[in-house]
Amino acid sequence: MKRILILFVLTAFTFACGNGGSDSKKEKTDKEPMSKEEMLSEITKIEKDLEKNPENNYEGRAERLAKVLKSYADAYPQDSLAPEMLFKSANVFITIKNYDRAVGTFNRIAKHYSNWIKVPETVYMTGFVYEYHMNQKGKAREYYEKVIDNYPDHVFAKEARVAIQHLGKTDEELIEEFEAKNKAENKAS
Repeated sequence: MKRILILFVLTAFTFACGNGGSDSKKEKTDKEPMSKEEMLSEITKIEKDLEKNPENNYEGRAERLAKVLKSYADAYPQDSLAPEMLFKSANVFITIKNYDRAVGTFNRIAKHYSNWIKVPETVYMTGFVYEYHMNQKGKAREYYEKVIDNYPDHVFAKEARVAIQHLGKTDEELIEEFEAKNKAENKAS
């Protein structure tokens, strides 16, 4: 249930992001680098546009957002916002079903920003993408175990333990397990 809530929150966050850059901004990004302020402004503009207008060429605008977010991290890798920009980019990639790029971006964060506060979540999300979007249970387990081993007291370690218990179970098996647990809890009350 918590994983569904987390996925919902991440999806809502990603839908709140937006791309609506004008052609002149696009040309500038493709030809000459934008300043930090221009990139931040462009990111905000795209996020607002996607939020207001989610149905109009969403995938193309979301791809543009991911590109500008990544460009920011590439141009300013030491900036405190760089890992957050990459994290947002990875979540945009999940939304537009570009799972390989999402995983690659999450891995980049874990490798280059290993002390960042959201690294446990980043590693967990890598496992989540492997499990739910790429159907690679072995890789999912590997990342869930990394969370447990490296961040044993973190809330995402708890989530990873639950995820490992449920790996490979069908929806029906999970529902039966959930109903049995609720029934047992109701009897205990």
